[in-house]
Amino acid sequence: MISFKLNFKYWLTLLFVCKFCLAQEKLIPVLIVDGQNNHDWVSTTDSIEATLRATGRFSVEIDTAPQIKSMKGIRGPKADAPNYLKESYKNFRRIQQGAEKEDKESQEEEWKNWNPFTGRHQAVVLNYNGREWAQKTKESAVEFVRQGGGLVLVHAANNAFRNWDAYNEMIGLGWRPANFGDCIKWEVLKNKPYVACVDCSSGHGSKHPFQVNVRQLDHPIMKDIPSTWMHGKDELYHNMRGPANNLTILSSAYSNPKQGGTGEHEPITYEVKYGKGRVIITTMGHFWPNQTDWDGLHCVGFQTILARSVEYTATGKVTLPIPPEFPGLVEVSFRQPHAVTWNQKSPKAPDQSTGHAKKEINPYAILTPGEELETFELAPGYVAELVASEPMVQEPVLTVWDGNGAMYVAEMRSYMQDENGTGTKTLRNGRIKKLVDLNGDGRMDKATIFVDNLNLPRMILPLDDWIAVRETDTMDVIAYRDTDGDGIADENKMLYEKGPYSRNGPKTSVEHQDSGMIWNVDNRIYITYNMERYQFTDGTWRAESQPGHWTQWGLTHDDYGKLFWIDNTNPLKSAQFHPKYWKTVHRLAKNLPAGDPVSLGKPYEPAFTKATSICLTGDRGGQASAVRGFTSACGQSIYRGNKFPYDSRGAYFFCDPTIHVVRRAYVEYPDGKLMLRKAEPEGEEFFRSSDFNSRFINTAVGPDGCLYVTDMYRGIIQDAPWFNEGNREFARRTGVNKHIQMGRIWRIRHQDHRPYQEKPQMLSESTEELVRHLQNPIGWWRDTAQKLILLRNDREKAIPLLEGLFRFTQSPLSRIHALWTLDGMHAITPEIKKEALMDRAAEIRRAMVQIIEPGLPEEVDLLLPLENERDPRVAEQLIFSLGTTDDPQAEKLIQTLASRHLRDQGVMLATTISLWGKKNLPFIQQVKSKKAFEKMSKDQRGSTDMAWNRILSSWDRGMKFAKDFDTTHRKMIQNGEKLYFQHCTSCHGADGKGVQVPDTDQYLAPSLVDSKRVHGNPEQLVPLFFHGLMGPIDEKNYSAGYMAPAKAFGIEREDRLAELLTYIRYAWGKEGDCVEKETVSTIRRKHTDRNKPWTDQELKEL
Repeated sequence: MISFKLNFKYWLTLLFVCKFCLAQEKLIPVLIVDGQNNHDWVSTTDSIEATLRATGRFSVEIDTAPQIKSMKGIRGPKADAPNYLKESYKNFRRIQQGAEKEDKESQEEEWKNWNPFTGRHQAVVLNYNGREWAQKTKESAVEFVRQGGGLVLVHAANNAFRNWDAYNEMIGLGWRPANFGDCIKWEVLKNKPYVACVDCSSGHGSKHPFQVNVRQLDHPIMKDIPSTWMHGKDELYHNMRGPANNLTILSSAYSNPKQGGTGEHEPITYEVKYGKGRVIITTMGHFWPNQTDWDGLHCVGFQTILARSVEYTATGKVTLPIPPEFPGLVEVSFRQPHAVTWNQKSPKAPDQSTGHAKKEINPYAILTPGEELETFELAPGYVAELVASEPMVQEPVLTVWDGNGAMYVAEMRSYMQDENGTGTKTLRNGRIKKLVDLNGDGRMDKATIFVDNLNLPRMILPLDDWIAVRETDTMDVIAYRDTDGDGIADENKMLYEKGPYSRNGPKTSVEHQDSGMIWNVDNRIYITYNMERYQFTDGTWRAESQPGHWTQWGLTHDDYGKLFWIDNTNPLKSAQFHPKYWKTVHRLAKNLPAGDPVSLGKPYEPAFTKATSICLTGDRGGQASAVRGFTSACGQSIYRGNKFPYDSRGAYFFCDPTIHVVRRAYVEYPDGKLMLRKAEPEGEEFFRSSDFNSRFINTAVGPDGCLYVTDMYRGIIQDAPWFNEGNREFARRTGVNKHIQMGRIWRIRHQDHRPYQEKPQMLSESTEELVRHLQNPIGWWRDTAQKLILLRNDREKAIPLLEGLFRFTQSPLSRIHALWTLDGMHAITPEIKKEALMDRAAEIRRAMVQIIEPGLPEEVDLLLPLENERDPRVAEQLIFSLGTTDDPQAEKLIQTLASRHLRDQGVMLATTISLWGKKNLPFIQQVKSKKAFEKMSKDQRGSTDMAWNRILSSWDRGMKFAKDFDTTHRKMIQNGEKLYFQHCTSCHGADGKGVQVPDTDQYLAPSLVDSKRVHGNPEQLVPLFFHGLMGPIDEKNYSAGYMAPAKAFGIEREDRLAELLTYIRYAWGKEGDCVEKETVSTIRRKHTDRNKPWTDQELKEL
């Protein structure tokens, strides 16, 4: 009996193994060949691979042709260009080609030996249109197909190898010149192909959606596909030419003359039999560099044809079904490849993972990295992969990379090692770890302690082979270097010495000190509290004082150098403009108000501050609400790459470790005001965990274009001063006080995009070689190359290449980096300044205005030709920059620009700051008299007038107090003034007398100056801020008709409301007492059951 059981188990196991092996054998091995193409072959390959993998039918490999390390997209000057430009081009090409000569020679041998047709693949997908292959490679390709291998050509691959006869035979028709072979089209009436024009060349009209007509309904690829279906916006190739032997047209499309077409039906997908092999060519699948839509590649029709074509060429049959999302007769259907339904998925079984089982027993249990991964929820299409975990990393807070792609991690190993915070600032056991991925699989294989015995290291800035570090409690910047290659620093030097200063000292919490130290596009190095910024482009660390502000953990910038700060409960702050422009107000204001003198309000709607957590275990005991507000927003980054779908490019990511989420938001500019819009639907987040110990604290985009999330993975995430005895008792009781010395780093990638494949080796590349990286689509590469060029002793060698990159290439991003790199070495010529200011790309004009700014007022004449600037963001920057000087020409130009962009809020704000208090200027007088708005429609005139009046009312801010005025009372009034001017002046006016509706005798809201309710008993005033007020007031109707509750415009905290009430009572009544927070709380509790707005009469009866 025992023997039978053993044998049964043996055969059961064997059967399972055999089934598994058979399942693995069913996967069809496919190779994608790419590497050169006049299209965006990298993105196209990503999409092709994702489409094939999503079917579950293929195993996919990619073979990329040897790459020449060169600049891309170079265009010479026009024939009528000035001679100096032509000479510049000659010099640029001479130096560029000389710099690339050695690389080309070394690549030549690799090119001769490159042969992707020697593997065991059953089909090859060709996404290639470049250099002619070596003879041996061509012979292998022909033999591969002749012996039965499948070949599928996507879009521009049929443009390739015009002079290779065997290739022309294999593909039948390609993009060819006139008189080349036959031009084949489809004759609809006779339902067959025919030979058309002789002297017509291949081409295409404009991109547009078009109907595809299936011509071989019984062909395995086309079987069960609708006879006519709508394809997404794509290039419709026409006049395809070639030998056309053994050709079968599977589908065609009408080439509409209105779209630049021929008026005939052109082949879209066709087959050629060649030897034993099958070749399928489809002209669909266009994707151009910098294209913003994926219509051609993400049309489910194209994806279906592609996948079924690959299966057919490999096996001679098609088993893949038609996805239910397939397009209809007139409706296009788009899906990202991972979202196409190829198979009916069985319902997901209840989660039986070990991680969830542990959590059911103990909700605070420590999980392994694999178990923690099971608790993650990510936006559709995204996956998390472990990069490193304890003991390789412990208490990680920050992740950066050096020029060779080595990862450096800051470890705060003394942070809250028990519930009392014992030793947080005294253990000095912090480290900088160096992590290396040795085999390129994305997971770290080797870790060394680069620097040890640090006090809570909080900033890392890789320079060249030096790594700059800042610790807690000091503003000193120390650089470290490893000279013997063992991964451990053996040299150090002081770059900047200032010691403990201001909030960066022993008396300040670890949570309330600087972070950041990021090298921005403008070659300045920024820190979070912004008391100073730095430059390090000439070997000396130079500090420049800045208007400081309150922010906390995290700082990032976008592609153009805009900085994004963050603060616990404020997911974004100070992003509308650079804080340095507060210096203009400081210079012009006679009575400087407290806080920010003027604001457009918060850059998000109030609901944006709420997140939905799936960890319902509270940080301080008990159950937490699923929906709760951010209290520890931190670790932000802008996605600056091309390895996420287009909607995420430029998106803003940030963490909150207390609610275990990473939020994704889109950055938008409605009417010129920067606003964040939550990317995920209501109740969902980009990335979240149900594990209590998941502590996402920082995000960063890596060299591979993926998003890296630093997970501190620990129990307590609160510094000791704010962790009271009740919290400590909870930590001891649950054991989370001992959840220490762990940490994980996760890589978030998208299923439809391969991580960027080139491995950085910038530290060993020449200065000239670094210039090409300024064209990289991933921001990390561009930033790192710019920084390294400026740190080189021979950086002047790059000047001709940088000038050429700016002048003779097209991408605004790379050209901006070229300008800023030249500026970093003081090498921008007067000619380049003028060229940039007249450039057709608004981003280039804006960057040059910023570059010229330090030279004002001497260089103001350069900016005068921009008085008719049409782009509002450039106009906004011009106004800010011109405001840094008192030059009369600058003042005049500001007014001209403001008058051209009256409705843009960014321009309004810039004008208010740059002309602060100058009420008698002609433009300001026109605004006050409403003459500035005469040419607008009535609707626009009213709203624009009110917007200008609201923002200019900030000039009236600033209150004077007696020397012996109570400090607490004064602070409450000043904070309340800031809130009033942010939220209340639109209706009540800066003077509190109410805003009159233009062209009427009505007011938006009542006067606060003589209001008995404002200056009377708080019992009648406080309730309306919680529930709103509607209807007449003192028997008088107001245009607004309704006052929303304070929470509608972002004031939810009772102490903030107390400050606002204290201000409005003091500003026009000089009441002596504050409205205390406790008073607000008491009155609020009396009306907790109310759920509708108050009326005037109801309040009077209280």
